[in-house]
Amino acid sequence: MLGVVRIHPGLVRKISFVVIGVFIALHGIFMRAQTVSRRTVSNVLVDASQPLEPPQDTLYKTGSSLSPTGHRIGVNSRYLTLDGTPWLPVMGEFHYSRYPESEWESEILKMKAGGVQIISTYVIWIHHEEVEGEFAWTGQRDLRRFVNLCARHGLYVYLRIGPWVHGEVRNGGIPDWVMRKGPTRESNPDFLSYVQRFDRQIAQQIQGMMWKDGGPIIGIQLENEYAGKNREEAEQYILKLKRMAIENGMDTPLYSVTAWDNAVVPPGAVLPMYGGYPDAPWDKTLEDLSASEVYAFRFSTRLDGDAEKIRRSHSVNGDPREPYPFLTAEVGAGIQDTYRRRPVVSPDDIAAMCPVFLGSGVNLLGFYMYHGGENPDGRLSTLQESKATGYPTDVPVKSYDFQAPLSEFGDERPSFRRLKLFTYFLRDFGEDLAPMTVHAPSKNPESPQDLSLPRLSVRSSGESGFIFVNNHVRHKTMPSWKNLQVTIKLPHETLKVPDIPIVIPNGAYPIWPFNLDMKGIRLRYSTAQLFTKLEGSNETDYFFFAVPGVRPDFCFTDGTFAAVSGNVPWRRFRGCTLLENVTPGLASNIVVQSLDGRKIRVVLLRRVEAENAWKTMFAGQGKILFTKQQFIEDEKRIYLQSNGDPHFAFTIFPKISTALSGSAPIEDARSGQTTEDSMFIATLPENKVEFKLSKVRDTPSAPAVNPAEQNAEAAKASVVAPEADAFSKAAGWKISIDGYPTAALSDLFLQIDYAGDVARLSSESGVLTDNFFNGTPWVVGLKRFMAANKSDSIHVNVLPLAWDAPIKLETQFRPHLQEGSQIANIRDVKLISQYQLVIDKVKSEPAILRK
Repeated sequence: MLGVVRIHPGLVRKISFVVIGVFIALHGIFMRAQTVSRRTVSNVLVDASQPLEPPQDTLYKTGSSLSPTGHRIGVNSRYLTLDGTPWLPVMGEFHYSRYPESEWESEILKMKAGGVQIISTYVIWIHHEEVEGEFAWTGQRDLRRFVNLCARHGLYVYLRIGPWVHGEVRNGGIPDWVMRKGPTRESNPDFLSYVQRFDRQIAQQIQGMMWKDGGPIIGIQLENEYAGKNREEAEQYILKLKRMAIENGMDTPLYSVTAWDNAVVPPGAVLPMYGGYPDAPWDKTLEDLSASEVYAFRFSTRLDGDAEKIRRSHSVNGDPREPYPFLTAEVGAGIQDTYRRRPVVSPDDIAAMCPVFLGSGVNLLGFYMYHGGENPDGRLSTLQESKATGYPTDVPVKSYDFQAPLSEFGDERPSFRRLKLFTYFLRDFGEDLAPMTVHAPSKNPESPQDLSLPRLSVRSSGESGFIFVNNHVRHKTMPSWKNLQVTIKLPHETLKVPDIPIVIPNGAYPIWPFNLDMKGIRLRYSTAQLFTKLEGSNETDYFFFAVPGVRPDFCFTDGTFAAVSGNVPWRRFRGCTLLENVTPGLASNIVVQSLDGRKIRVVLLRRVEAENAWKTMFAGQGKILFTKQQFIEDEKRIYLQSNGDPHFAFTIFPKISTALSGSAPIEDARSGQTTEDSMFIATLPENKVEFKLSKVRDTPSAPAVNPAEQNAEAAKASVVAPEADAFSKAAGWKISIDGYPTAALSDLFLQIDYAGDVARLSSESGVLTDNFFNGTPWVVGLKRFMAANKSDSIHVNVLPLAWDAPIKLETQFRPHLQEGSQIANIRDVKLISQYQLVIDKVKSEPAILRK
């Protein structure tokens, strides 16, 4: 029998108040959590009402800017010009001396396919004169051949000649023998005499290849990250380097220096270049870093997105009002893992920087590194940056992969196609964007760490322009902005984009056009991202893609067109014809006829379709080839490469009427059908390579990281990579390959899923490559190694990772180890065959290089 408990009425009231208070508190917590994930934004105001002012003359005076055929490169206060036309090129870094010369051409073509127009490269002194007076300019150090290949395929070249280049190279690229002779990186006569001799060597290699001679070399970078001890003396040093370069024959339109770290920029003599990276593996801490400045617009400074920080540092560079265009040389297209910090960057971590830099006014988008590589073998020492040589970090002895869009073995990473969404846009619309000026919203985040407001910018010509939005911040969850609408006050009208407010989810970073002139038809705005275009004889095709999570609308201004047709519903709305929430896909064609009878076609792609789209030519006509396979082309052929799958499929838009031939039978999968595109399939013989994995040595105890340091924090900060002799006792495996099919495959990739500290791949000839474990599979292209390997076996050695190793790994990738334990284990190994289909073009198309 239950007893009856009587409670005093006053106590009941008190309990009620407590319960209500707890409910209110919990409700507040819940609502704050909801606010973090989704915030309501009624309107973002951008005042772009000031009429567009013409660019001014710049302080910078170009070098020889006229080519023998009459083409001219120019510079004004806002942008570069090519033959007087605004020019916003894409530049990608690729170090020729870190890559086998037999593979240069295919890699140059991959970069071109990705939208790169200028290849920048360090000329690394220690790679060419490791021993005093003995110069090496052959093999993978053959600078002249590399530049010739760039010219052959219509790419410009920007040389970064140092003498100090950094690049995670030993001594920053300065040879040991120079380091021993006295002070470097200053106007020391002895040092400058050695630099002068090296400059003469460079000039001899590239004689006749400068822009003024009809060659592809349009620029020279002097030094790197140089501030000097005394600014006046430092400026004189830079001026002497420039003078020596010109005296030795390196006369180019453009000379530059990197402008961060309080670098000196002698007025009028050089152009300052900027950059930024998604992470900081050189940082001394082992903690997660705060939100990176590269995801915040640079309205107050060109140096980074944290204007307050710059003001506190009293930097002399970076004022947006400086009379130079905003140019970049080092927008991090990846990041180099160091021994102490090993970040893993995602495709969005890389690509989200593009709208931020472009929306901040950048008019040269330069990526570092666009293509990874490997350090060559030195005659006297290894050639990587290390603490042993006085530098703050240890990097791998061989690998300089950089998590680049194209890996150290030339394989595509997802970031390659994600970046192409922006590089294609710049190739077709950079001429329109370059003159446009930057306009900030009325309210902006106070710092890169402030996630409380939308991040966006407008660049406008006064009548038209682009809205740049970024809602991706690495390692942070951004609010999903609900009911976002941008009000742009222009000189003669005020626009609301979009008319019906929209949701911007966490992770989105779109670019929206407004008042875009499409052959006389005005697109008031689109919330799909403009991608590329094809000019045809009868119509122009404009390609957009739907940004995931963002409603794709198109709004055409009434009175600027005669008719709209297609399989998309539309309605009249506030003076425009609105096509709302259009379904993406290659079949979603919108045809708009202008008042004078011309037609344009708008094609809305899914993002993956845009990533798989490649501009090419067939029979003199512009086409887009869609394929998930890796795409390369030269003047005569297209090469499709497929990892692990011998089946090929591709679509050509608009359709072609001619049959295709190639290295295998190519079947028209839509023969006889009435469609706007052509689809083809082909299959190569399957070629699976067998192998055997066997363990040859057990795991030893993990070596002490730095036993000399007694203080725990000091030990963490001074952690150094294991010495080479540690690998003689590392856990070891032998991989025996059953015959390497050199002719049948374009490459063979070894994918090793392992856990440990550091791994090395070696053969009878020595160390082939190495890897700092960061949690992702290690992928090695074997083509370059197996051809020279005397046997069909290679060895993998893995040093163990201790449970308490003072190494920063991404949380999701750090092995869960018990106290006192360690790990050095290969979890899985795969051999992935890379197949290549060669397609003959209907008509050869020459590379276009204005020179």
